Amino acid sequence: MLGSQDTIILRAPPSFGVGFAGYFLVSAFEVGRSWVFTEQGRLPANAVPWDSFAHKVNEVRRYLFDRALYDRMVGADRVIVGTVQQVARLPGGVSDNQPEWWQATVGVDGTLRGPRPTASPYYPVRYEGSGNPCCIGMPKLHVSDHAILLLYPDTVTGLSGDAFLIIDPLDLQRTQDLVRLEALLGAPPEPPPL
Repeated sequence: MLGSQDTIILRAPPSFGVGFAGYFLVSAFEVGRSWVFTEQGRLPANAVPWDSFAHKVNEVRRYLFDRALYDRMVGADRVIVGTVQQVARLPGGVSDNQPEWWQATVGVDGTLRGPRPTASPYYPVRYEGSGNPCCIGMPKLHVSDHAILLLYPDTVTGLSGDAFLIIDPLDLQRTQDLVRLEALLGAPPEPPPL
């Protein structure tokens, strides 16, 4: 890469020479004083103008995100709009390498998918509440949060009592995206034409 000390590990011996200009599609492999990437694909720079290439990459990234979100929503036991009423840390040890489980009481304001609440308008929702390195990307809940939650039955924590779980970053969505999420639930995303 021009002007950098980064390295791309090629998938096969290069079919190009010094001075090749192109678009490399890569995955991060190693980070340290410099970056090391593994090649997933490449395209000569003169094959397509940059603006067209960047637009297509953004279309594909949006599709992949929407597809992952759609799959997560249809796999959830229910998808709700809710407001966090209270939160409390659950019993258990404290460790830098283990989740620290918390439980929120979430008032259900609406249901996008799955059964509506019958016995109580509140759901117990467990989540990883610390900033431990193991779990930094997991969604966190705070009192007064108003959000869209993708709820899964708690089969992970090993704690007693019925509760739901949010564990994937996709399980917590902004209410500003409600219309888009409803449309996404109505029709799975289609891959963009290449």
